[in-house]
Amino acid sequence: MNSLSGRTGFRILAYTSIALAAIGVVLPLLPTTPFVLLAAWAASKGSPAFAVWLESHRTFGPAIQNWHHRRAIPIK
Repeated sequence: MNSLSGRTGFRILAYTSIALAAIGVVLPLLPTTPFVLLAAWAASKGSPAFAVWLESHRTFGPAIQNWHHRRAIPIK
């Protein structure tokens, strides 16, 4: 697989996942946290700048930080 096409695929996955996470904030049936974690993982592979933005984001950043440090997400 070409390196450029692989990074592009990870970027698309990251952006799609964060869009689904944002929708999940307002829709109670769509989980937010798994999509945020998937977006963080995909962004780290395809777009380091987007990964840094996600980790420093006011809403999504704490969940990613907890997952990196503790491998756990608080219930609230």
